[in-house]
Amino acid sequence: MNEQLKYSAQDIALRSGGGSEQNQTTEYSKKLLGRVKSAFDASKLIFLGGSLDQKAVNSRHFLPHLPPCPLKVDARPEEVATFNVVFPKVIEALVSTKGEGLSEGNYVREMGGHDYQNLPAIAAEIVSNEASESGVVIRVVNGATAEMPVRALSYMLPAFTLMEQLKKEGIEPPQFQVIFANNISSRLNGLDYGKVSDQSKRFTHVAQDYIKEFFSGLSDSVVFLEDTPLEKDTPLRSGLLKVTRILKDVTSPELIKALHDKGVNGSSRTDVFYGAAHVLMHDIDLPALVALSDKQAPMVRPKTIISIGGYQEQFFYDLRHAVKPHLGRAYNEVKTLQYFTRHHVPPYYMARDGDISFDEVFSRQNGKYPQIGKAAQYDLDYFARVSSQRGDLEGFFERQRRKNE
Repeated sequence: MNEQLKYSAQDIALRSGGGSEQNQTTEYSKKLLGRVKSAFDASKLIFLGGSLDQKAVNSRHFLPHLPPCPLKVDARPEEVATFNVVFPKVIEALVSTKGEGLSEGNYVREMGGHDYQNLPAIAAEIVSNEASESGVVIRVVNGATAEMPVRALSYMLPAFTLMEQLKKEGIEPPQFQVIFANNISSRLNGLDYGKVSDQSKRFTHVAQDYIKEFFSGLSDSVVFLEDTPLEKDTPLRSGLLKVTRILKDVTSPELIKALHDKGVNGSSRTDVFYGAAHVLMHDIDLPALVALSDKQAPMVRPKTIISIGGYQEQFFYDLRHAVKPHLGRAYNEVKTLQYFTRHHVPPYYMARDGDISFDEVFSRQNGKYPQIGKAAQYDLDYFARVSSQRGDLEGFFERQRRKNE
């Protein structure tokens, strides 16, 4: 935590709750509650899913879910002051109220309506504990692909800009875990795992270079992970079979049909296994992930997972929260929070109406590429806009071309 935070006498003010001295804890001050309320009310986010579907984020949705003030009655005045200053700033970053953080580039507009109530407690965890100790992580999950689009880099930007905003406030950001479900996804979609693995490793190398150049302060806070093989009796295979079995039992025939119709880039093989995989990657601490690079920090085991996903994740988000109550305690211990980006075509699949892959970028010296579809172009424009604020994107790709010659 930044020790240079400025605070006033009002920030140090506390209210004491009733009860014995042993049980007594500090309460949120009126000034702090006012700041928190203002942060929520200034948000432009919309809820997706749950009973609040399509409603605008408002403080009345969150204030009833504020956790007990994490400071003890014997907290030092400077500890109280720091919490009172920083807590609303973390709330602001998480609900995108300043045109910075998640909202930079106007690419995150929605928050999941099934687990939104966890946000205040997550904010308190980020403030009160070191990020690695609190177990709060941010996750983006990628499916398997035999041809990785360049715009896949844009999928990471909402997490980067959120983490950067927290860092500007002197707050250690959560670890960002970029996950490739290569084994599950390649099996379900009939892809060659070798080709899939090569694409995700190439992406990892380019992404690590990109982070060093455009978000240098985050290099130690980002890890790239891959799921483990689906071998007999492994946690991943056992979990996948369990969730799939329960998903079939508790969901309607209409939902099962919708899963079969949810083809990946035109594929008809997406089924209940693919739906079950989303639970395993987004909602629990499953020991089924391994590092894709030896040049990264150790993986933080999550107690809280903040997921960021594109347009197509909305369906799977509703599915996850429909099946989780039937899975038992182990599948409901991790707190979750969900954001949705404006990526209409999954960034890890080539758009059918035109896209640019890393292979094309590294093989073409004249800079001429095939026609790019509207959705892919929108993602690329977003990527260029955010990157140009921080460095020379054209120069970056030229250096990457030379490295890959």
